[in-house]
Amino acid sequence: RGMIGGFTDGVSATGPGHLQLNLELPLAKLEQSKNAGTFQLANDALRLRPGMPALEHVNGPVGFTESGLTLHDLKARLLGGTVTLSGGSKPGEGVAVSARGQATVAGLRAAFDHPWWRYLSGGASYVASLKVRGGSTQVSFDSSLAGVASNLPPPLAKTAARVLPLHVEFLPGEGDARDRISVVLGRLLRAEFLRVRQGDAMVLQRASVALNPVPG
Repeated sequence: RGMIGGFTDGVSATGPGHLQLNLELPLAKLEQSKNAGTFQLANDALRLRPGMPALEHVNGPVGFTESGLTLHDLKARLLGGTVTLSGGSKPGEGVAVSARGQATVAGLRAAFDHPWWRYLSGGASYVASLKVRGGSTQVSFDSSLAGVASNLPPPLAKTAARVLPLHVEFLPGEGDARDRISVVLGRLLRAEFLRVRQGDAMVLQRASVALNPVPG
């Protein structure tokens, strides 16, 4: 657990798989035991952290040793599109996972319902990263939003062809008692949301939004 920064503490999975395991157990020096293996996911469902949408139809290998784990080109369905995940653990640095995929407005709406989704359509490619260290989880998400059309009022209206960079970060606070969500939308909008834990839910404590329309 310590070698992977508590990464598996919040992971849940359902579905079949195939395990290959190699063990070296020197009977005279069991403290020098070694293990290495691969768990092949086969059309499984996988949730990396509580509160995050589940990866569906996950296929690919998860490699592990006594000192860490690796993910190499796991394929899955997420947010209405396909996604590929890679990454693993590094001594003293926890676990880092990168994702590259395609999301649709319909898929996002199913995962995070909000009235604004009714004004959006289409889909876009994205890259994301998840870092877990010491039980804390940091997530970042970036997309050009090319392919997404918006019927929101100006300056938030856009055609599907227009590029409007979106950057979102989820930053942990004190343990899991609070967190901060930061949103930057091109030069148009900056927002921050501070949340605190109440029971099993994260509740909004404070928000700030700055809207800066750019002529032309």
